[in-house]
Amino acid sequence: MIIGLIGFIDAILVYFFLPDYPDSPPSRRQFLTAEEGAFLVARLPPNSSRSSDADFDWRAVRRELKTPQLCT
Repeated sequence: MIIGLIGFIDAILVYFFLPDYPDSPPSRRQFLTAEEGAFLVARLPPNSSRSSDADFDWRAVRRELKTPQLCT
């Protein structure tokens, strides 16, 4: 129980403090310069996610949690 709680708290902290993309605003990616971020974005494959993609969708999460494959 306690180990699960520690993992849950850690996941919340990572969600709020870990940068999402190399081209995120500088306040979200303190470890990359603007040039390094542009270089990494240029090297990403065309089908990779970008910071301009749609935000998180809770309806999609609920839909996936209801799939029978999840419970097997």
